[in-house]
Amino acid sequence: FYPEDEPFFDLDKAIASGMGWRRYGTGRIDLLPIPGGHISMLDEPNVGTMARRLSHLLFEERSNVGKTSSKG
Repeated sequence: FYPEDEPFFDLDKAIASGMGWRRYGTGRIDLLPIPGGHISMLDEPNVGTMARRLSHLLFEERSNVGKTSSKG
């Protein structure tokens, strides 16, 4: 997640680097905007948006556990 109202970073650079997380893994990194600034994204109502998006992602991931693609 990143604060969409915070112009303190270069978004293109952030996406390319995965906000610094790319060095810790090889999998996909999704950067999702959250309303607010660096601190206010953790205040209501913005934190509710973050919670809903995180919940959706976790549910999606949990639904995919154990699924394998088979090519026939």
